Amino acid sequence: VDGGRTWSAASVVAADNNGDKEWIAVGPDPVVDRTNVYVTWTSFQAAGAQLRFGKSIDGGATWATKTIFAPATNGNPLMPQNALQFSQPVVDRLTGRLYIAFAQFSNSDEDFLRVLASDDGGDTFSFLNFNAPGAILPTVLPVVQSGHPMDMGAGGIRLGIHAGTSVPGRAGLPQYRQVSRMVVQPAIAVRNGSIYLAWSQSTSTSFGDP
Repeated sequence: VDGGRTWSAASVVAADNNGDKEWIAVGPDPVVDRTNVYVTWTSFQAAGAQLRFGKSIDGGATWATKTIFAPATNGNPLMPQNALQFSQPVVDRLTGRLYIAFAQFSNSDEDFLRVLASDDGGDTFSFLNFNAPGAILPTVLPVVQSGHPMDMGAGGIRLGIHAGTSVPGRAGLPQYRQVSRMVVQPAIAVRNGSIYLAWSQSTSTSFGDP
């Protein structure tokens, strides 16, 4: 509370052995005169990835948490599946509206960006509509992830960019010494109802096309 000169002890938002990529946002509550702190992350469960949410109304001292989106599998490989990642919360400082952008994946070439919004401080959420021409749902923005599939050793099988020569890796994929992973995590900013999204996207219509 003094511009970063001193810090309190850390507090636990949630205990989640399957949690990954937590992100934080701070902003005014849309209804009550106070400042809220929000945290989102992905929890990998047996039934699929879930979008988890934490909220603090006392400056991060205590937290209430819940699952806000747990998609199921879909028999149509073109549809969004039970796989999501890279959630990014942000608060409109003029209205208090909370937005959560994230990626949800299909079993086809085209994956999706989606945005949840809340006008009651995270009590309830609804999807925003992109209404993208040709999209399979109004609430999705189709994207094709960028990068070439490769073996990144301890990092797993990932999409990335590379330089130099390769050696044989797992699953018949190449492995490089000079490599960087590519992800489709959206960056989001908002102001007075205007929403700005930025993300990486392939110029190809085929997943994994180098």
